[in-house]
Amino acid sequence: MSDNPVAIAALLTSCSKVKTLGIRASLGEYPRADRDAILGANRIFFPTPKFVRIFEAVGKATFPSGISYTLRRSRLVQEALLQILKCPHLLTRSYFGRQKTRICSEFRFPFHVMCREPSRPRVTVTNGDELISLAATLNPLIVREIPSYENRFFITLVNFAATAVKRCGAENANGAGDLEAWKALRRSDMGEHVLLKLEDLARRAGLNDIAVEVGIDGCGWQAIEFARPAVAWMSPKGPVNRHEYIARLIESGEL
Repeated sequence: MSDNPVAIAALLTSCSKVKTLGIRASLGEYPRADRDAILGANRIFFPTPKFVRIFEAVGKATFPSGISYTLRRSRLVQEALLQILKCPHLLTRSYFGRQKTRICSEFRFPFHVMCREPSRPRVTVTNGDELISLAATLNPLIVREIPSYENRFFITLVNFAATAVKRCGAENANGAGDLEAWKALRRSDMGEHVLLKLEDLARRAGLNDIAVEVGIDGCGWQAIEFARPAVAWMSPKGPVNRHEYIARLIESGEL
């Protein structure tokens, strides 16, 4: 439950419990009343990547958390976190500068090549010429093995709970996708044990607003990549807007 909550980005204007301040160039540009509201709030919603670390440094709880924002922006941090938490995931390595000469001895074609930003797609590399071309433009260059999963899912976690599950389509399709791309999947359609593992991982890492792509085959499951959560999805009860869903959690005292 949040006492005197405020929001920086104007994404919760429908929630009467939250005072929306709007985004300004710096904290010093907020009027004194707004700065007092920030200091008096025990939780700050949608603080933006610009301000989230400042708020966390002074002891304010934020939604999304700083690490949630960071994972959406860096595949390097994603890989480090998955390793530290010993989460099942694909073989992935990052190469800087001359390290790129080792790639062909450590991976067999084909494999995926990526840049740091998760918003940019994975590229399938099938030969040395393609690799040389990408290596000349990407630094670091991130390489990941290509799996053959029976199923891939895109899971949106809100307040550490797996709130929406989507079966993924083609490789490199936008994980969140349009509302029409979502099917009304239930937790059991993916596997309750996998979702419980993901929820536990989210709590341990402080990931209160994130999405994760997961692959499943006969050997088990693996995390593929973290991403920006879906804005809307289709549930068994109908369409759901994520910001309105968050507003309801605040109104009910669950967040």
